[in-house]
Amino acid sequence: MSNVVLNELELAHCDFEMGLRQGRTVDTGRIHKYGLVGVHLDIEMESICAEFAVAKYLNQYPTAICGVGSSDVGENIEVRWTQNKCLLVHKPEEGDNPDDIFVMVTGSDGGYEIKGWLQGYACQQERYWRTDIRKPAYLVPVPDLNAPFLLVRP
Repeated sequence: MSNVVLNELELAHCDFEMGLRQGRTVDTGRIHKYGLVGVHLDIEMESICAEFAVAKYLNQYPTAICGVGSSDVGENIEVRWTQNKCLLVHKPEEGDNPDDIFVMVTGSDGGYEIKGWLQGYACQQERYWRTDIRKPAYLVPVPDLNAPFLLVRP
C-alpha cells in the first residue's frame, strides 16, 4: 500500500476541479452515474482528491485529471475512493470497461492510501458479484488486489 499526501496547492486544485464538475452537472442536468441520489459534495470531493492522489503517485498530475467521459487518470485508469474494504466495480454495460485498470483508494482530508488495483476483467468475475448492497456490483477485497507499486509509472 502506498500513502500520498496532497499539499495545500494540490487540494486547491481539487477544489477548483470540484467547482468545474458541479457546474457541468448543473448545466447539463446530469444525474449520478451509479444512482447516488441527492447532493454528496463530500463524496465527490474525496473522489476528486483520490484521483489527484493516484495521478500524483504516477507522476501524471495535474493535467491527468480528465473529467466526465474519460478515464480518471491517464488513458485507462479509473479511481475508486471508498470508506469500505472492497474495490467496487460495475458491469461493462453500466460503463466499467473490462480493459480499464481500477484503483482502490481510501483516506480523507488530503491524506490517501492507494490500497491496490486490478484490471476490469479480473474484477468482473462471478465470485466478486454481490447483490446484498444498494446497487448490485462486483466487490473485490483488498487481499485480491495487485500492489500499488506494480502500476506503471513513467
